[in-house]
Amino acid sequence: MLSRLLGTFMAKRGQFYTHRTNGAQLVRQWMYWGEDELARSLRDGNHGLVDSASTTWLLILDDIGFSADRTGFITNALGEILNRRAGKWTFLTSNLFVEEWAKRDPRIASRMLRDGNRVVRFDCRDFALRQIRKAA
Repeated sequence: MLSRLLGTFMAKRGQFYTHRTNGAQLVRQWMYWGEDELARSLRDGNHGLVDSASTTWLLILDDIGFSADRTGFITNALGEILNRRAGKWTFLTSNLFVEEWAKRDPRIASRMLRDGNRVVRFDCRDFALRQIRKAA
């Protein structure tokens, strides 16, 4: 939900974020991907997506670790994207904590923690599952 809200916030401003500074106008592109959509696009052969996701000003990746990845293809692509995004605005959400990522793929956990990145841990029930409990 959090990454969708950020994506919705940015979408209301258009595909490009415009910022005026000292008389100049900076135009910056951003991207939002749910990991299932990212995985499907990569599997369908959109390998230029790694370059696009690596260079965009802001990247929002929702629910990383969600897709089944028996071959490691998606995890490798994610690792490459995160490696190339060092020092750039990147917003990730996952149902896996950093400790779980460290067991699954230490490269991903390392990239989450390096360069002064901030990891915020929310330990709560899934939104949809909370709705089921309220209805019961």
